[in-house]
Amino acid sequence: MTDTSLSFLDGNTVELHYWFDDKSHSMDAIIHNSCESNVLKIINEIANTYNVKITIDTVALAKGGLISWLKIRNDSNDAVENSNDNKYSTMKVAVVTALIVSVLTTPISTSISKVIEKTIDNIYEDSIKKELEHKKLELEVENLELQKEKIILELQREKANTIERTKTIDTNNRIKKQKSNYYEKIESYKKIIEISYSIKNENENLIIDNRNVHRNNFKDHILISDDLEPKIIEEAQIEIISPVLKKGKYKWRGYFNGESISFNMKSKEFKQEVQNGNVNFKNGTTIICLLILKKKIDTEGIERIDGYDVMRVDSYYENDEPFETLEGKKHKQIIEAKKNQGKLFD
Repeated sequence: MTDTSLSFLDGNTVELHYWFDDKSHSMDAIIHNSCESNVLKIINEIANTYNVKITIDTVALAKGGLISWLKIRNDSNDAVENSNDNKYSTMKVAVVTALIVSVLTTPISTSISKVIEKTIDNIYEDSIKKELEHKKLELEVENLELQKEKIILELQREKANTIERTKTIDTNNRIKKQKSNYYEKIESYKKIIEISYSIKNENENLIIDNRNVHRNNFKDHILISDDLEPKIIEEAQIEIISPVLKKGKYKWRGYFNGESISFNMKSKEFKQEVQNGNVNFKNGTTIICLLILKKKIDTEGIERIDGYDVMRVDSYYENDEPFETLEGKKHKQIIEAKKNQGKLFD
């Protein structure tokens, strides 16, 4: 049971408890190690978000399904134990620890920053209390009030900065992908019926926070697709290396941003002009176009370009001489019409 007298600052261990349908205490070692690897990558990515250095210790396993503990320690230099940097690092470790459980139990479509905001409030309120209690031992009573406002302002600024960084967790593709990989493995291992995640005070063996995810909800934590929102580039310049002069789903080649790329020519008008022989390609022929960069994340959650599509060709250059295409003219007219319409309403 959660001990409400403790704060997240007292938590130093994350407990992962796998519950099995056969009441056993064993799990396939390869799957277990792979899952733990995903969790460790998530933890390190969260810690990097807050620029805090941590050490993760594995504590001995326990029975009752299968339980493992990951002890999160502040890895700051002991020589600066009383410095503000170390003080803030201690609080950040508490935030990181709380976020581990929140990330692993919040559906992938839900904002983590909204879920964790109240917890961050509690962490910093407890930090203020502890800091003021510490100051009481150092300062005269009359000096304490002078220091109180300064302490509160400093910690409020640090809290605001922490909340702002937390928002980046929602868009961190590495965390999303590692979490998705983790739950895909768990879902495929049929004997697991539930996972519980707890933040504990290892020294006193008391639970500070506890949440469960049932098998029915595993799918809520798995990415539906690895595809990302495509990037749209207007007036992209592509120097043509090899055009496609006949019908068929063949890829063109060109230079874009100093790199050789293969791309799909999706402009039917421009392809027709090429096939009709109305466009003469020479060394240095360059098209000005609407380019779509298709993106996806790989198994590690790293963003990769998955393809290039040219949707519209506005113009092309031959020996520095520009030639505007018909679809380019039409697009320009649409833009002008929208501008004039805006002026009319103004």
